[in-house]
Amino acid sequence: MAEYWLRASRGGVVSEETGQEHGAAASSAVDPAAVSIALGGASRDKADAFLDEQTKILRMQMAGMEQEQRLQLSHLRLRRFGDYAKAAMEITIAIFVALAITGLVTLAWQAHTANGLVAEPLRVPPDFAARGLDGTTLAQQLLDKLNRDVARANQYDFRTSDNIAGSWLGGSTVQIPYAGVSIAELSRLLRQWLGNEIHVSGEVIRTPTGISLTVRAGNNSGSAFAGTEFGLDELLDKAALSLLKQTRPFSYVNLNFFSGTLDPDTIEVVRQLAETGRPIDRAYANLAWAAVLFTQGRFRDSLAPSNEAVRLAPNDPFPYYQRWPLDVALGHERISLADGRETLRLLKETPPEKIRTEAALQSIAECKAELDEIGGDFLSAAHNQETATNFDFMDYNQVGPIAIAYDYARAHDPARARAILVARAGLDDAFAISKFVLMSDGALPVYFAHAAIGDWRGAAASLEYADRLAARTGTEDELRHTLVWPWLSYAWAMRGDLRAAEDLVMRTPLDCTRCLAMRGTIAAFAGDELRAEKWFDRAVRDAPSSPLALTDWGAALLRAGHYDDAISKFELAHENGPRFADPLEMWGEALMLKNRSDLALEKFADAAKYAPNWGRLHMKWGEAFGYVGRLDDARAQYRAASTLDLSVADKAELARDMRG
Repeated sequence: MAEYWLRASRGGVVSEETGQEHGAAASSAVDPAAVSIALGGASRDKADAFLDEQTKILRMQMAGMEQEQRLQLSHLRLRRFGDYAKAAMEITIAIFVALAITGLVTLAWQAHTANGLVAEPLRVPPDFAARGLDGTTLAQQLLDKLNRDVARANQYDFRTSDNIAGSWLGGSTVQIPYAGVSIAELSRLLRQWLGNEIHVSGEVIRTPTGISLTVRAGNNSGSAFAGTEFGLDELLDKAALSLLKQTRPFSYVNLNFFSGTLDPDTIEVVRQLAETGRPIDRAYANLAWAAVLFTQGRFRDSLAPSNEAVRLAPNDPFPYYQRWPLDVALGHERISLADGRETLRLLKETPPEKIRTEAALQSIAECKAELDEIGGDFLSAAHNQETATNFDFMDYNQVGPIAIAYDYARAHDPARARAILVARAGLDDAFAISKFVLMSDGALPVYFAHAAIGDWRGAAASLEYADRLAARTGTEDELRHTLVWPWLSYAWAMRGDLRAAEDLVMRTPLDCTRCLAMRGTIAAFAGDELRAEKWFDRAVRDAPSSPLALTDWGAALLRAGHYDDAISKFELAHENGPRFADPLEMWGEALMLKNRSDLALEKFADAAKYAPNWGRLHMKWGEAFGYVGRLDDARAQYRAASTLDLSVADKAELARDMRG
């Protein structure tokens, strides 16, 4: 029994049956003397008292252990909170350090990429500052004028301002000195150290005759402008132009070029820019030089810098766009077609952030129109030109109506062409020639409005007047040779002055496709079929993808009575220009002359899709219906023709048909 209780006092459990101990190990805190008494045969009372006392001790020990455990748990919780707080502080410090580093890196990167223009306050006489014209105020006025000039120049540039050589991304600002060190001051110092900002400085001083304003950009030598205090605003204008020339030379050239100021200084800036800078900057400098040359009427000379611009920037649409009118002016139809297609492709593929939106939208519409013209689809060209005139890039809304009137005239709708010409005074062929550098289509609206109704005397008179004016300028001779003379010779031949027509057309250049085709036409009028075939063949080989020369060749064969040969040329022309009404209409006439009016009906119907207001087309369509016995349809076409423009001869023929 004593052994049982001893084991129990140690925390074990003893089985009454086996006497074996189970559970936890006995406590080592039992008094050895108590064990000795228990083993020595102590009485039951003493044993019970002993056990009671031991129980109390054990309970006290357990209570102490529980309290110690609670304290330990509380300490652990406190230590865990401290660990959390420490971790939070370390994370906060890490975030702060990361933000600080990020901020410094951002400032450094912004400083590295900074290429803005910063104007320091101008130094001015004390009395200027007393009147409110302190250095900061004058510097801001100077930058306002500079930004005005930049905006005026930008309307003649395809590119967005951050893609222009010498541009400033963040605009231009006046620098105000800071006191102490701050984020702004740190940013300014980093920009000065790492960036490419251009700092503008200057001063106003008094002179014996008034005042002198000097401005300088970066380390450039200053440009001084003398005047009076009353003329201070004019001096600031001159200073702003000087800064534009130093900081954005291409914009300076554009501004002067389109304002008609091609002084030696501008030309020298172009030359220097073409020799320095990135390839894209040199490409645009070559374009500027080409613009200078064709403004002087040197179209052939301007091809070399234009070709160099294309070589330096083969993925930029503007070099092709600017070379295009040179090709048209010189009659290079094959190259002009290739330039037009490449311009349109690149305009569509160039990222929007690299090209001004209005420039892209207008130029895409213009390119579509001019490609339509090369393919003979003049009605679609007129619609695209109307879209292009909704924008003001390159002042196109001023000259676009010329092209629209021309396209309607070529689509055999002279009434609409005349309405445009009447609504806008001064839109004649002479004006079209003088504005040719802003266009790419060789438009002669008055000439073709007369030609559409067979008024060859009026057509000739318009070009004779335009040719005289162009000869006086001394800068439009190449346009006279390749654009005016071929069409003028045709008008002379049509009015019966064949000798003068032959003399004039033979003075046109041999690398001009329209000139070659017109030589063939005039030779055919003279009855020289072999010579006509030679010139037409050269013209077609010169521009094999164009339907124009093939149509002229077919027309000459039709007049000579070679109907099958004419039809073969019209068929080829239709393949090259499926929306060109002229070969379809003449194809129908050729079929009628072969007594196949049944087949001609289809050709007339197709032609009417692309020239719906062509009087002669409806008249011939009516004839074809009459020949196949569809008299109601014939009368309907005759009525339509009677409401449209017709030549004198066609009016007489229509009158006979309607009576019959």
